[in-house]
Amino acid sequence: MYAWFAARNAASELVFWTWTHNLQYARNPIPAGEALERAASSLLPFLVATAPIWWASWRSRPLLGPRWRWLALAASGAMAGTFIGLRLFPHYLVPLYLPLALAAAPSTVLALDGRGRSGRLAVAWPLVLLAGFTAANLVLYRGGAHVYEETRPVFRHVADRMRAAPCGGPASLFVWGFAPQFYSESGLRPASRFVVPRASLTGYVPGSRASRAGAVDTSGLVRPEHWDLLMGDLERSRPAFVVDTAPSGLHGWERYPLEGFPRLETFVKTRYDAVAAIDGVWLWRRKDCAGGPLPSP
Repeated sequence: MYAWFAARNAASELVFWTWTHNLQYARNPIPAGEALERAASSLLPFLVATAPIWWASWRSRPLLGPRWRWLALAASGAMAGTFIGLRLFPHYLVPLYLPLALAAAPSTVLALDGRGRSGRLAVAWPLVLLAGFTAANLVLYRGGAHVYEETRPVFRHVADRMRAAPCGGPASLFVWGFAPQFYSESGLRPASRFVVPRASLTGYVPGSRASRAGAVDTSGLVRPEHWDLLMGDLERSRPAFVVDTAPSGLHGWERYPLEGFPRLETFVKTRYDAVAAIDGVWLWRRKDCAGGPLPSP
């Protein structure tokens, strides 16, 4: 693989995106208080919800013999991986499910066969979790509070406004912010390889509240050559629309206004007209678009 990239003068990019960038992300500058809060809000609920499976895995030791040690080793490795960067996101725990379920299987089968108290617990606990998670998802996704940013109506509203102000011909979009949902909601292709302009352009480290709050200096992560790549992409693709999420604060992007990045600011403000500010998100349309009159801002 390295030889293939090197033959195309892209070896440095391969090393950066598969190694350097990932190491920088794993280092995650995180204060101890934030790590403890994440453990209490993510790891602890997971351990409570899966407590019967841990207990069943422990009780399966005599039934599995030497195989139990291998499953325990696999589970330990998967668990250790969740602590990299101390972000403790729930999806980091997914690799743990398989070895844990396999280890719990023998004693669970015996409990079901016995049809006693343990068997009833083996049946009841997953049903309790199913009901609980279903209720929680209904509240989080349909309750109107928009706990998850992905459920906010701003993505649909901005996409509707772009459809009301077409540019004519094949159109593309550039989103300035951590919000690739605008691409999927609008159906427009990305105008740059940087679908999310994160650390190498701005110093923004996803999953790091310290970075998001400006409590740590991440300017050393910015790579000037990536700015050359970004501006080259935009010059070639000439996106019909630019979406600026900084004024809205969506996903912590308020720390990255266009004014802080002169090359991009000049590109947008000299070639685009402001169409609207929707829920704090600014929509810009290219000045020479042949898609009808410009809607009132």
